[in-house]
Amino acid sequence: MDFTTLRDMQPGALFKAADEYTAMAQKFGQAAADWGSQVCSAAKKAWTGQAAGAAEASLDTTTNRLTSASSLLMQNGDLLSATGRQFLQLQQELRQLIAWAGQNGLVIHDDGSVAPNPQAPQPPGGASSQAVAQSALAAQLAEVLARASAVDQNASQSLDMNSLAIGSDVTNDPGGPGQPAGPSGTSRGGRNAPAA
Repeated sequence: MDFTTLRDMQPGALFKAADEYTAMAQKFGQAAADWGSQVCSAAKKAWTGQAAGAAEASLDTTTNRLTSASSLLMQNGDLLSATGRQFLQLQQELRQLIAWAGQNGLVIHDDGSVAPNPQAPQPPGGASSQAVAQSALAAQLAEVLARASAVDQNASQSLDMNSLAIGSDVTNDPGGPGQPAGPSGTSRGGRNAPAA
């Protein structure tokens, strides 16, 4: 993740998406509960015999798939909330670095480079002390951006894996929605989740 992306991003959008995932998880959970109590229970009470046993197993599978999808959707909501909190913290650290740069006669350009600010007065200690401050700031900035990239990548990978699992639960397709199943149930082709 680069400097301007972290600086300008809106973590609030992640919290909104988290709420939407949580609401959808609750709907799937309610659907699983209704299916189990209204359909499965009624079928088990009214139908007996060998064929009924096979049907009951299929009905239970549907309940389990809905429950699993609900759990995965809830995980996505929790993940997005946690990711939003991490980005808020990283943005706070970035703002502190920007402020520190200004206090030391430095500027962070949009490309992430650190340089002396030609419009700022020479800081105490002269050019040599400013060069030390510039090097230290660049290192701290790189560390913050590296952590932001790790948060972004981990969230994207987790969301992608959960989305494929949800598709498998809902459609019973090991390749996920829109993904043809490959050998041994593996998915052919990549699928990237949107960046957090």
